[in-house]
Amino acid sequence: MGCTNSRRIGNTLILHPQFKSIENTVIPLTDEQIKIVRETWEILEPTKKEIGVNVYIRFLKMNPDIKSRFTEFKEISIDEINKSNGHPRRLMAAIENSIGSLDDPETFAGYVLELGRRHIRLRSKPTKSHFIDLRKAFIGSIKEPLTTNWRPEVEESWVLLFDFMTAVMMKGLSSTS
Repeated sequence: MGCTNSRRIGNTLILHPQFKSIENTVIPLTDEQIKIVRETWEILEPTKKEIGVNVYIRFLKMNPDIKSRFTEFKEISIDEINKSNGHPRRLMAAIENSIGSLDDPETFAGYVLELGRRHIRLRSKPTKSHFIDLRKAFIGSIKEPLTTNWRPEVEESWVLLFDFMTAVMMKGLSSTS
């Protein structure tokens, strides 16, 4: 396909992060990668609250300067985040909702695009660098509960999902409508 909004890697069409529309969105995961994400999510789902907390502890240790941007984290130490239900819960809900819509790319993209738009009101919007660190924190947090199931294909599948979510969310962050 000669579309400038996409590129191909193998049989997978990768949507350019600056795509103009959610119509005709293609999720950049193969059927096998989607299966891997769903199967490993079944293992992770019962501990998603703990995983979400662990993600934010790791993320804020990487980026202590942005802790004050999170209202719920402002007055507590990073180690006290385990008492928080806000952002950790919302992150895991976003991931769960995204996994649930992997068979419907337009719903998936619309949902994540709207998440990005909701972050526009923040006085200091998250940057791509923040999302990269959040991905590192997420991958580090799911690796331990998946120890016996952890393989390079598992990591690659989750990284692709997280990076696609980031690309769509960044588009939402940069939108004006």
